[in-house]
Amino acid sequence: MPRDNFNKPVVEELGRRVAFACSNPDCRNQTVGPKSGADGFVTTGEAAHITAAAPGGPRYDPTLTSSERSAFKNGIWLCRNCAALIDRDVEGYPVDKLVQWKQTAEARALLGINKPPTIDDAASLPERVNILSARDALSRVRTTMTAIARSLEQLDPRFRVTIAHDGSVPSFSIEPVDGPVNVSMNLRDNAKTRQSMQRFFEYGQRVTLDGKDITFHGTPLLDGLNGEARHVSISNPLNCHAVVKLSVASRKKNELEFLDQSSATLSSGSKGFSCDAQLFGGCLALSVTSDGQRLHIKATPTFERWMGRGIKVLPYFEQLRKLRDAARLGSQVDIVVEVEGQRLAAGRGKLPMTSFGYGLLDFVEEVRVILHQSPVDILMPKKLDITADDIDRVHQLAGLRHVSAGSTMTATVEPQTEHEVESLRKSIAVGRPTAMRLTQLLDVHAFGGLLSEKKIAVEISHVVMTARRKNFRVGLSVPVKFRATRESKVSYVLL
Repeated sequence: MPRDNFNKPVVEELGRRVAFACSNPDCRNQTVGPKSGADGFVTTGEAAHITAAAPGGPRYDPTLTSSERSAFKNGIWLCRNCAALIDRDVEGYPVDKLVQWKQTAEARALLGINKPPTIDDAASLPERVNILSARDALSRVRTTMTAIARSLEQLDPRFRVTIAHDGSVPSFSIEPVDGPVNVSMNLRDNAKTRQSMQRFFEYGQRVTLDGKDITFHGTPLLDGLNGEARHVSISNPLNCHAVVKLSVASRKKNELEFLDQSSATLSSGSKGFSCDAQLFGGCLALSVTSDGQRLHIKATPTFERWMGRGIKVLPYFEQLRKLRDAARLGSQVDIVVEVEGQRLAAGRGKLPMTSFGYGLLDFVEEVRVILHQSPVDILMPKKLDITADDIDRVHQLAGLRHVSAGSTMTATVEPQTEHEVESLRKSIAVGRPTAMRLTQLLDVHAFGGLLSEKKIAVEISHVVMTARRKNFRVGLSVPVKFRATRESKVSYVLL
């Protein structure tokens, strides 16, 4: 019986639909290129049959007609090695697997259309690169992203596709257009995945999985992205507007201090709902879940907005500090979730200390205290290289502001002039409170070493000093014991 071979137009269409790359996702070799010389090309690919072209061949389907066997639908473009492989291992490469390969390869080729040149491409073709203004460059990126989104939607019009780009990799948001769409997915069986999906089904809580742990089936749109995504986020948002309000217990009895509110994405599941909100201008990620009886809260500070900002003028620092204090002291935190102006849920309780990382806040607060009266400010770097020595040194300096009446300390003074020597002698002789100024190297290497070579003067007012007068000499370091009074105050001056 003659073979039902593909004609030339079908062969060309199979190759072009995948940009002449092997459809095996583990291969993807380019199969077309130029011959050595001025003209001509060579191909190492071929149009392979998914079901055999003749009886006795691999995956032969007797129910197909001759025209169906030689149709585009029954073909897949492969390199010659992979074409031989699928025919020699029929059980390892069944029909449904090859169909999925084909769909994935076509979707991948579609993503490559109108793709902006990479840095390497631009470097290799300098004569074709034009210098664009920032506005033109952004416009071209948006145009390209829009074109890719529309092309992806053509794979399955039941979905709406939007694309965002953070400068390194694109992210795809895929949503049904008109109601639910039946799509199946296979998950890698591990404890983390099971726990994440349990939260999703019970509370609708958004989950983010590693791309290699999940595979979709049921639509060529998602089939084409299998294995291509680094991470996959799944959510089930409700079609309603929610607002989350956050308050903490104030110093006044039985009163609350309002801190902030934000719109939220509300999702539901079999046991209750969940919502995620960004408060304090994005400096706090707040996750709320409810089973109808209790609210469960997770608060996570995010400090990206602080990077590059002056440490003395950090946005929403005071609000974060108050929330930190509430977690540390076990004070009441009040959460209200509203939908369309109506209260959906509310709860009041203590914020778990483990859910709020306040170590950096402590350090930043103490540095702000030291810099408060100084005209100098430093910028928060992207890399927070804070050592244990930095923390101890800053904590000791900032801790002086809490000096209490009657407490005694010892410091070393080194008068630089005869006037300073005489002033110290008189203060000790009379025994009256006086001001004391201690100067030392700050030597803090955090924040890129910006404070490592700065000298700081600590001025303590209304202290009583004790020492032997004859020990004072210009340029001589002398230990002095001093006692704080009720009027003692501490200030810092960065020199």
